[in-house]
Amino acid sequence: MPEIGLRRKAEVLGFTLDQERRIGRGLSHNVMYYLKDWLKSNFGVVRFTEEFVSWDHIRVQLTILNGELNHTYVRKCEEYIRKHRLPVVLNKKTWKQNGVYELLFSTGERANASITFGKEVSDTIMDLKHLLSAAQQNYCSMRSSIREHVDHLYDCIHHEETSLPYEISLKAEKVISEAERLMEKSELLFETARISNLLREIVDSGSTFIVEKFASDVEFPSLIKMTRVIGGRPSLVIIDSPDGYIQARCSVPEVNYNTFHFF
Repeated sequence: MPEIGLRRKAEVLGFTLDQERRIGRGLSHNVMYYLKDWLKSNFGVVRFTEEFVSWDHIRVQLTILNGELNHTYVRKCEEYIRKHRLPVVLNKKTWKQNGVYELLFSTGERANASITFGKEVSDTIMDLKHLLSAAQQNYCSMRSSIREHVDHLYDCIHHEETSLPYEISLKAEKVISEAERLMEKSELLFETARISNLLREIVDSGSTFIVEKFASDVEFPSLIKMTRVIGGRPSLVIIDSPDGYIQARCSVPEVNYNTFHFF
């Protein structure tokens, strides 16, 4: 008769409990609870289609039938949740269609880090705004400082470890766009003046036929303005950019055949 039952030799493995993640997940669940409570109190019927709770963030997709979840409502929602001693920051808001939103919130220590990071970036945004205002009169002396601030903000927006608060991220993107437009416009004016001066020196040297090639980092919408200094002389001006883009303008003055004398 076979022996009834089965005996196995087993080894009991120990494990450690990650207390930080355990507490963080509890905080995130509380944030989700108060988030739903606030949304229903302010928008009435709210449908939640997707939910995800992690130890340092939550993600939710919802549909609001009446109203719009704008910046003012987001700020009030964060204040309401923080009154319950729960750190929270909205890092991303995506509007899909017909009142459908996808929200990503940082919670716990990640939210605190995001708030601190946002304050530092806000100071950089203000500094860049002051630079842009002053650069309207004197761009050349501030060019390197503006580029440094723009690069810093861009790195902050795409930071891998810490996410910016959503509202500050939008402000950073807006001021970067303004700075890039100013830099593009100013660089165009600067390069146009530089090449025009070089062409003027060539004209003053007495050349009757001008063929010149210049290297530039700027893509010009037109070469007419800078080649006006050549006057009525035949010319070929070529601009070569580092990206391989080449622009050229050939100018041949009109010939009045009635003034020709044949011998």
